[in-house]
Amino acid sequence: MIFRCSGKIAQRLCLSEIISKDEYELYQYAVFSIISTIIPLIMVMTIGGILGLMKNGIVMIIPFLTIRKFCGGFHAKREWICILLSVIVVTGCIILTTYCKADIWLNGGVIGAVLTISMFSPVVSANRDIPKQERMICRKIAVVLTVISASIYFVLRFWGYNQFAVCIAVGVILTAVLQDLAWIQTKIALRNQAIIER
Repeated sequence: MIFRCSGKIAQRLCLSEIISKDEYELYQYAVFSIISTIIPLIMVMTIGGILGLMKNGIVMIIPFLTIRKFCGGFHAKREWICILLSVIVVTGCIILTTYCKADIWLNGGVIGAVLTISMFSPVVSANRDIPKQERMICRKIAVVLTVISASIYFVLRFWGYNQFAVCIAVGVILTAVLQDLAWIQTKIALRNQAIIER
């Protein structure tokens, strides 16, 4: 749906002679990227507003969106399943930010997230195939963004801003969990494909 919508917008730009036909795919991707970033923000603001936890939601989603863009993650095969799962996961994570404490366990979760994102980024799947050279760039960017987010978590925790520290931690850990699930899914698919080819 999002890709179709971005295609229609790019097509209108082309028909209006604002862009050339050669630029169609570039603008389609650009519009897709913008919409893919705006929708989670609107969803988090809506769910956070309903729960009275909008600040928590926004602080949580910022590291998630920035890191996930470069490390990849689990994707549902159908868009309606993706939307439903996203609403459930985002709601759960926003609520989780009120129950988590900035303690040694959360420190361990953040450090574990940094390690798994460093090891597995980017996840290359059927939905997201990227050239080998771009993979190294994506990995470096994902690692830098994750380390920056983890550093912000530890600084906020040190200064006593535990509510926001927890939100950042949940965003980083959520990113790592979804990436790890995608990595496992990709490995299972490759193993199944190898079995079929025998």
